[in-house]
Amino acid sequence: MNMVRVLSLLTLLTFCLHSTFAQAFDIQVKLTDTVVSEIYLGYHYADKQYIVDTAQADGDSYVFSGEEELSPGVYLLVFPPKNLYLEILIDQGDQRLNIETALSDLSANIQVKTPGQNEAFYEYIAFLRKQRSEADKLNAQKKETQDSLLIASINKESEELDHQVKARQESLIENYSDKMLSIVIKSGLQVEIPEMPDVKGQALRKAQYQYYKKHYFDHLDLSDDRLIRTPFIDGKIDSYISKLTAQIPDSISASLDHVLGMMPEGSDLYKHYLIKYVNAYSASKIVGMDAVFVHLADNYYREGKATWTDEESLSKILKRSTTLKPLLLGKKAPDFEYVDKDGNAKSLYDTKSPYTVLIFWDPDCGVCKKAMPEAVKFSEANVDNGVAMVGICTKREKDVQDCWDDIENKRLHGWTVGYDPYGRYKPLYDVTSTPMIYILDEEMTIISKKIGAKQLTEVMDVLRADLDKPAATE
Repeated sequence: MNMVRVLSLLTLLTFCLHSTFAQAFDIQVKLTDTVVSEIYLGYHYADKQYIVDTAQADGDSYVFSGEEELSPGVYLLVFPPKNLYLEILIDQGDQRLNIETALSDLSANIQVKTPGQNEAFYEYIAFLRKQRSEADKLNAQKKETQDSLLIASINKESEELDHQVKARQESLIENYSDKMLSIVIKSGLQVEIPEMPDVKGQALRKAQYQYYKKHYFDHLDLSDDRLIRTPFIDGKIDSYISKLTAQIPDSISASLDHVLGMMPEGSDLYKHYLIKYVNAYSASKIVGMDAVFVHLADNYYREGKATWTDEESLSKILKRSTTLKPLLLGKKAPDFEYVDKDGNAKSLYDTKSPYTVLIFWDPDCGVCKKAMPEAVKFSEANVDNGVAMVGICTKREKDVQDCWDDIENKRLHGWTVGYDPYGRYKPLYDVTSTPMIYILDEEMTIISKKIGAKQLTEVMDVLRADLDKPAATE
């Protein structure tokens, strides 16, 4: 063969290979009933959705393509102007798709021209739609009859429908075991709690709850980073933390450790959920939940397990944790010195009472002007109930007369009132705004904090009720 011809063939082959494989992803969409000027390609990321590409209309067709693969996950084909969408499954090495549909009903009219998991996905959706329709008919028949034989027959048919769905799910999970389709289907599987014939009553409910929580993630592999780009992962994790976990700091911290422990350090899942919950609990308005923030800051950020964090952000997180740690519920309140109206030096620990309400206030603070009368009303109602009121005015020394005037203006009679010319209490008690309220017990242990003055009566009633409860017995 002529050498020139051989070179030409090689050149042609190289060109064909380049033309075929240059695009790492290629998604072709055709609308059969209308044309819109452009459509969008988006993706799920935890509880958010983002647009990654735009395709302009070429007749009734649209093409998304690129030289770099998309990160695997559940993607969205979004159709304006109403932003209706279809979900498609993207995997590594499986990013070529050709579909047709109609805007009138995107899911019902879809035709997947490319063999593979997306074709199986929409066939499965159509199958579920058919099964649901049959189930609805059976339920309607069941409501309209009292014939026990007919009801038994309907129940049998319903069980058969469930069996068919489970069989289809098992088949797809097996056939697409390494694909997004398997992940999507398994995400909808329920935890099947076994029979516990030897356990009764409250013990049974507790055992069922414990089993359910222990096996909650059985169908989800949290080491698989593809989960971050799915529409269900955020709801799954949030339900585990907020609904299956007792809403006390230690329990929440343990559940977060469990979830994060199943994720590879530095993975997108790990990074997203560590950041999410650090932010959530650092800003929580629920008393005591700052303990969760401190736990995450100390056990992950301080231990070098958040390697993506820049030095400035890391410093802020660790500084905040250091500030809050001595102020957690159950910690002994830090002592500090202050000066009373007569110029006498005193300390917080001079106060001896079953309960101490410590209030930092500013006479000119608008919120304080509304809150302090509520605190006075509370103190008057609890003057004989073992509650000492300590008010620390936050004015500087040159304005200290405003503090003393406010004692009369607000009728802070019976209170221990003072100020600290050096402001040493501010970092000790994280006084970044006023009023700031702490409730301490007889041992000066912090038992509540950063509540509103209107909440004082309610919180104190709860604290007393907890104190009066009989001790648990084995």
